[in-house]
Amino acid sequence: MEPAVNALLTTPEEVMKILDERPWLYFTFDFAHASGSGRDIVSSFLETGNERMVNIHLSGGMSGFMHGPPSEDERVLPFLSELKDMNYEGQLTLEINDLVLPRELSYQEKIAFMKEEIAWIKDSL
Repeated sequence: MEPAVNALLTTPEEVMKILDERPWLYFTFDFAHASGSGRDIVSSFLETGNERMVNIHLSGGMSGFMHGPPSEDERVLPFLSELKDMNYEGQLTLEINDLVLPRELSYQEKIAFMKEEIAWIKDSL
């Protein structure tokens, strides 16, 4: 994440310092926020903190907006490949804001859309 007023623990080193002081503590990694800072930071988090990572908020960015469909972000596939290579067994939480989609979806369309995203993720892992 870019340093900002409400942005805390924006580097792997900052996160690991807190985790090293608190062996009982684990963390959720937010792909969209981290990838906004560049590919290297995502890889660094995976290399540095993967033993304490128990959940990943997975979403993509589209047209300058965060939390879009993962399948529409070219950065997600290499990330999923890294997760597969490191045998990640934690939770994946889809974090999708339907307000960034091109049009409003009905309830049934949202369910179908989420099923498609889940299938894409499973096929990619």
